[in-house]
Amino acid sequence: MSTGGRGAVGGPAIRGAAGRHEHRAALARVLAYPYLAPDGPFSRAEGCAGEGPELVAFGANADPEVLAGKLGADTPVSARPALLADHDIAFSAHVSPYGAIPAALLPSPGTCVPVHLLRLAEEDRARLDATEPNYLREALAPGLEAYRSRHGVLNLDGGPVALAAVPARGRTLPALTQEALLERLRVLLDPRATLEAFVMAQADDARVRAERTAWLRSRASR
Repeated sequence: MSTGGRGAVGGPAIRGAAGRHEHRAALARVLAYPYLAPDGPFSRAEGCAGEGPELVAFGANADPEVLAGKLGADTPVSARPALLADHDIAFSAHVSPYGAIPAALLPSPGTCVPVHLLRLAEEDRARLDATEPNYLREALAPGLEAYRSRHGVLNLDGGPVALAAVPARGRTLPALTQEALLERLRVLLDPRATLEAFVMAQADDARVRAERTAWLRSRASR
């Protein structure tokens, strides 16, 4: 589907040279998703991190710096690494506010993926919820909660696609990097655009994000 310029699921071309540095930084942020999760446990600030259910963290929420940006550096957080059985980390069927296609948790029998289990006070879990309008926090198992994508999991070539940046044992799904997935979507939605222009259109324009999210949702499994 070709839209060029500002077509149905396209967007405006990048304008001028003055903002090129900012565009490159924004593009690098998108392509770096799902960011860097530490190998071991981590904690932030002192104080009680809560006694409620642990929260499965994957994608951006497994990055301590991202969590600090969302909750504040003085919010007590403790996290421990774990392997989540019978699940994989796939691409959600929506575009994030900054232009990436983010992660979604997906049942996948026989697959184990590395995650972090966060412990937060209840009020801080509620604050984290407010930063995740595209997800619903729900019980995954006794004592364990996770965010589920409200949009479902993106299907390409007939099925879900895992995040290649997240290693998994026993993975049965095909996997793509963020860049490779965005390139696939660019070819489908706006083949005349460069990858940078394609990404920045959805990063800069809420209407483009909504239109492309609607297209992704039409190809989602829930």
